[in-house]
Amino acid sequence: MTERISVDEARTRGYLGKGRVQSPGEAAADRRLKDAQRRHSAFLKLLKALLDTGHEIRLEHRWHASRRWRADVADLTARVILEIDGGGWIQGRHHRAEGRRKDNERDAQAQLEGWRVLRVDWAQVISGEAWAVVERMVRTAA
Repeated sequence: MTERISVDEARTRGYLGKGRVQSPGEAAADRRLKDAQRRHSAFLKLLKALLDTGHEIRLEHRWHASRRWRADVADLTARVILEIDGGGWIQGRHHRAEGRRKDNERDAQAQLEGWRVLRVDWAQVISGEAWAVVERMVRTAA
């Protein structure tokens, strides 16, 4: 049975978009897309700020000789690794016990090899908070 709702309720639920009524699935997909675009834009802003330091920056940098560990972002000049954890709201891999244990092992090994590790989530990237901390780490390492 189809639920009948008012136009105001449809607008509140986010079903009105692109000049037409959307199904709940379409509205959810639009919200996910907008969220992904916001994360992408914030990440590019963070990456540009890192590149503007003049340091050698690598994405998905394999920093360990024998393990398949990769840094989301690595500043090779300052030896800073930036890890951006996702899935916080859905209890993704970084927020479950086994995933967290593996992240801790990897972070400890990176520190033993002379890297400084910063782990942030997407909310911190979007708000700019991540850049403030990265900037301090990079500045003090240089």
